[in-house]
Amino acid sequence: MKTIQLPICLFGLLLLVISPFSSAQTVKTVKGKKALLELQGTPAQVGQAFYAVDASGKESPLKVTQVKGDRALVDIVQGTTEAGHTVQAKGGTSAGTTGSPANKDNSTTEDTAGSSPSSSGKSSKKGETWGLLGSFGMNKMDASLTVATVKYTANMTGAGFGLLGFYDFPLSKNFILRGTTGLEQFIGNGTVSAAVCNGSAICSVNIMYLSFYGAAKYIFVNSKLKIWAAGGLGYLFAASKSSNILKTDGLSTYVIVPSLGIDIPVGSGFIPITVDYALYPDSADVKANSTSVRAGWGWYF
Repeated sequence: MKTIQLPICLFGLLLLVISPFSSAQTVKTVKGKKALLELQGTPAQVGQAFYAVDASGKESPLKVTQVKGDRALVDIVQGTTEAGHTVQAKGGTSAGTTGSPANKDNSTTEDTAGSSPSSSGKSSKKGETWGLLGSFGMNKMDASLTVATVKYTANMTGAGFGLLGFYDFPLSKNFILRGTTGLEQFIGNGTVSAAVCNGSAICSVNIMYLSFYGAAKYIFVNSKLKIWAAGGLGYLFAASKSSNILKTDGLSTYVIVPSLGIDIPVGSGFIPITVDYALYPDSADVKANSTSVRAGWGWYF
């Protein structure tokens, strides 16, 4: 199989989706064991607990000592942090916290938000999610056949649609197992120099797959916005099939699937977007691959 290359335009699409969500609570400056936070509208009060998260997902506890406008001065309780690290609020405040009634109201608001998946950056208490994905696939297949000692090769391309459901189960904060199943099409057409595809020079394949995928995800940006990469395997059962160039009795197959994905928090759920590249096993007469862009809606357990 040829080296995997995701289309540059699709990767650019992922980057465009990321940019509107780049503004988040962050560490602005650090001096000794104190740090200044940019809260970006998140309410805070003296004594409240936050934590800073570095690029590897390591957390450093923080405690608010002073609040002014949209900024907070904090003590670094444990570990270290640097300017630019993501900041997330913890659920409660210390029993001895004092402050104005307005700040106490903010504390209530923050505690409530802290238990919300979209506010805290954590999917749920258990971390399990599920959802639905609509799929648009760009398919490519090179199929050959020999007629009277002459070999003809049809370079077929096409596009198909699908609908799938997924379930995510966390092994740790950054490692997730995903199972996906659903229906998706593999459609392609191409021409050859002679009418050898059942009397036609236009060769075609049209398969409806019942698909089953298993993948391991690694979240390398784990905040409100989650960005991840995955590797997995799939089994595609040919539920319906037609072709004037392929033998239709052996079209069920397995695939290897590397993926990139983004989970965008919206309200009480999230929008999952993935780009999957499926590598089909080569045979003497057939080589195939497909690139699928999937998007939908996810729910937290």
